[in-house]
Amino acid sequence: RRGLHNEPFVHIGQVNNQWNQHWMVARDGINTVADLRGKRISINKRAGHPGLNLWLYLKQQGLEDGKDVTIVDGDKKGVERVRHVMAGAFDATFIGSVDQLRAKQLGARVIDLPTFPMIEGVTLTTTTRYVNSHPEEVDALLRSLVDALHYFKTNKQGTLRLINDTCRSLLRMQSDD
Repeated sequence: RRGLHNEPFVHIGQVNNQWNQHWMVARDGINTVADLRGKRISINKRAGHPGLNLWLYLKQQGLEDGKDVTIVDGDKKGVERVRHVMAGAFDATFIGSVDQLRAKQLGARVIDLPTFPMIEGVTLTTTTRYVNSHPEEVDALLRSLVDALHYFKTNKQGTLRLINDTCRSLLRMQSDD
């Protein structure tokens, strides 16, 4: 609504700046992205963020959807897509950090690929009008975000305690890893 009334949006911060589904689970014989030529790849939300990120990644690697590879909508849960690959329904899928741990537990072949810059995950977004009229609040918010990220990255035990006390079941965390 605000965008329609000439209030330009601005991203003022984010917690992640790289593509985070860069673990490829693939059938035997597929060891590199180039080996995906002529193969079927399962992804969550082909027409959404995950699928569009994969489309861009493959394009940067010289593979085009519909020409060199076929990207298909798969299960929402990464671990289910892994099971489909292991059963031979698809040739490969791309998953995030938590699902790659689960895939390894299932005995899947997990290949960690290089990532690329991407706005993904939690993003602090507002309007330029708000930023210009509330500079102290915006500055405080960004400093708080930096402090929180620093804490989470440098204090593993404290982070685990926070997660366990507040949101372990919500995040469906199965282990401290």
